[in-house]
Amino acid sequence: MRLGRLGLAVALITAANGCSWSSTLAGPALGTLANGPPSPAVIELVDTEGSTAQIDPTTSLRFVRWDGAETDEFHAGSLCRTAIGIVDCSTGALVTPWSDIASVEVEGFDAAATTVLTSLVVVIVVAVIAGKGGSGGGGGSGHGGGGGGGHGGGGGGRVAANPSVGGARGGGSGVAAVHSGVSGGGGGGGVVVVPNVRGELVVPESGGEPAAAAPPVAPAPLFTPTATRRSVVALSLGIDGGTCLYGPSDCSTGAVRAGLRLASYVELTGGVRAMWGWGLADGVSRWAPVGGVGLHGAFPRFKQLAYYFGLEAGASDSLPFVFSIRPGLRFSPVPQLSIGLFPFSPMYIDGPPGRPSGWQFPTSFEVSTAL
Repeated sequence: MRLGRLGLAVALITAANGCSWSSTLAGPALGTLANGPPSPAVIELVDTEGSTAQIDPTTSLRFVRWDGAETDEFHAGSLCRTAIGIVDCSTGALVTPWSDIASVEVEGFDAAATTVLTSLVVVIVVAVIAGKGGSGGGGGSGHGGGGGGGHGGGGGGRVAANPSVGGARGGGSGVAAVHSGVSGGGGGGGVVVVPNVRGELVVPESGGEPAAAAPPVAPAPLFTPTATRRSVVALSLGIDGGTCLYGPSDCSTGAVRAGLRLASYVELTGGVRAMWGWGLADGVSRWAPVGGVGLHGAFPRFKQLAYYFGLEAGASDSLPFVFSIRPGLRFSPVPQLSIGLFPFSPMYIDGPPGRPSGWQFPTSFEVSTAL
């Protein structure tokens, strides 16, 4: 028990500390922040290294001035835009004028890395406990296996604004932002914003001081209230089914769940799990209501892929106790829909009187959604 508590404590500390990703944005990316309409979800930009940086309301931003000085760190959801520059939405205090911004340092929570590290700690602890305590009961056995944005950069060339974030193509009063070719600290070049222009723009070769952007006159948030709510809580639904590839061939399981996904990361679920075979009762399904907690960690550079790690437990008259550890991968071919693969899910089953108890290792597929 001491080892189990220690391992769970380490896992919780790992989750609390988390891992992070960071990017440096410059050039047209700043113009998108200045002029895009409030985003309903995330703002996708291209950083100075050519990688996609996705900003959501919980992402941290730090602005770097031309003299190399940096502002304090702010959550993107707390920032608004005015004609002068970035302001704090709650106080109206000016964070930095547009003309002073050389680049933006963006840092976010890497849920995927945190989920992986946490799950490894918990799985190792459970494996050690199982090795010390045995599988318990008679007859139960199993064999386990190892478990768009604008383009930043140097001056000159032809660039276009991001049409997906209030950009220069399509309807509305499109805004194009271009790099002026002015050198400066932290990444770059000034930002020139040209309102009501469609298509590509030729960047002037002449230099000069960084040009002030022309964002909306009234304060405008970077994100809509809908985006903030969506980043905090979402309804999740899921169904899974599988068979015990690493144990007796007649072991099968399935579950239906509903729950909440908090901060796009933590899932609290409840539902029903059923078991078939493995000597529980020939041809008869055993079921139990279950509750669970899980970590859903999307990869920062590839949001369509997420690593999931969950713990689930339940009990009923027909299935006195069932506990499972569910590490796996989720892929989202379309927004809000995920297809999951759980190749190795240790599950402890306490069968009814006269039936075997012990560990099994189902492999299952899952279809889930977060609304």
